[in-house]
Amino acid sequence: MFASLVGSELTDLGLPVKGIVAHWCAEFAKPLFFARRGVRRRNNTSEVTSIHEWHKEDVIFGHVGLEFRLGGKRYHYDSNGLEKPTGILMEMPVYRGRMTIPELVALASTQDGWNEQFDRKCIPKLEQYIWASFKRVKSLD
Repeated sequence: MFASLVGSELTDLGLPVKGIVAHWCAEFAKPLFFARRGVRRRNNTSEVTSIHEWHKEDVIFGHVGLEFRLGGKRYHYDSNGLEKPTGILMEMPVYRGRMTIPELVALASTQDGWNEQFDRKCIPKLEQYIWASFKRVKSLD
C-alpha cells in the first residue's frame, strides 16, 4: 500500500519510478517480467490485478518498495526510508525485474492475500500523511 501511494506521487512529480519486491525466495525465483508474462498468458489479459495470480508464478510479496533515479543516482525507498540499492530490502533479497506503479496500485487496491495485521481502515490517514508530505515538497519548488 505504502509503495503504491508514494510511487504515484513520485510519478506525478515526473520521476521515473518502479516497484521492487523482496522475499526470502527471490534470489532463486524467475524475474518479474517472466512472471508477468505467465500471469497475462494464463488470464489472457494485459491486466494483472490479483496477488494470487503472482503467487502462481512464484512471486511472493514479502516487502514492497520503490526504485527511482535522481541526479543520475539510483535509490531504493520503502517505509524504512531512502537507501542505496544493495539487492536487499527489509533484509530480504529483491526479485530481478521491476513492477509498474499502475500494477502496484491495482494490487494494493485488493485486500485479499495481503498481511491481515494491516488495518486497511488506516489507509485514508496514510494517504493524507503522504499527500501532505508531498505538498510540502512541491511548495519548495
